[in-house]
Amino acid sequence: MPSLSIIVPIYGVEQYLNRALDSVLAQSYKDFEVLLVDDGSKDRSGEICDSYCASDNRFKVCHKENGGYSSAINWGLDNAKGDYIAILEPDDWLPDNAYNLLMSTALEKDADIVKGRFMACYPDCEVMGLQNIVFLAQKGVLPGQAFGILLHSHPSVWTCVYKRVFIEEHHIRMLEAKGAAWTDNPWQVMTLFLAKRVCCIDELVYNYQILDRNAANLLKDWHVPFDRMDDVYSWLGRQSDVENGFLAGLYKRDLGYIMLCMKKVTLSNCKEMRKRIRDVVSLWSYEVIKQYDDVHFRIIIENYYRFGFFRAFAVKSAFVSLIWRLIERLQRLFYAK
Repeated sequence: MPSLSIIVPIYGVEQYLNRALDSVLAQSYKDFEVLLVDDGSKDRSGEICDSYCASDNRFKVCHKENGGYSSAINWGLDNAKGDYIAILEPDDWLPDNAYNLLMSTALEKDADIVKGRFMACYPDCEVMGLQNIVFLAQKGVLPGQAFGILLHSHPSVWTCVYKRVFIEEHHIRMLEAKGAAWTDNPWQVMTLFLAKRVCCIDELVYNYQILDRNAANLLKDWHVPFDRMDDVYSWLGRQSDVENGFLAGLYKRDLGYIMLCMKKVTLSNCKEMRKRIRDVVSLWSYEVIKQYDDVHFRIIIENYYRFGFFRAFAVKSAFVSLIWRLIERLQRLFYAK
């Protein structure tokens, strides 16, 4: 059996797929299988998958009806044979030593999860930046809940290897939500919360391609972040012994998501958005917020002012008033002596 199963969810990416799969072939780590999940592609992606399978028996392909990103990942999880599992998105690519770095650490530390850094870049190879890896302040192998700060950064589930026994023991799967949008967020929360041994390495293990230069500022449907927050809190509500540091990381992320959604406020959606914000905030423990009065909370609160979001909310004074009261309340808690 291979020590590593690499799951590649594929849909309509013929332009980039060869680069992704060639980067797997170039790995210095060779003991792997590659599960290519062709999720109903209408271009030549399926043919490209077949060609790799014909030339290398470590590659296996499933041609299935379109079920979305999460469905493709879950097929891979159901059929993986490796001791560890990795995810590679087909428009990204790997440094040559990526899996050697991750797997050597995983095997040495017997970790449930090992996570590295990623480089974000555009299709013309212009580098946007290297992931800020502030969580490396936590050294050694620790329970996942000790890495709550990870929740305030990109989920980047593809920078990790996950022990398959751990995934199966806890029956962890990608949430198959409508459109499969943002489902890496619940996955990240579940895996971190349940993991007993997590290790982060200060090494570049992934090249993440941003196809749209404006992607960071685009949100097609503002409901989606709130839907995923609901999913996360619903799941956490069924767990026990949730540590305050873990919750603090989650609250920081939620504040950032609320900021993003607030850019989408209009006269027609104002009332609904106000309710969704209240629903999220009502779940927070302010004792947790006061306990974790740190620079990350302060930066988020200051950003509400810095980017001038509230000037855009003059369309609905009641909505503006609600947000101002929320921010003022948080400020009193953050800066209370």
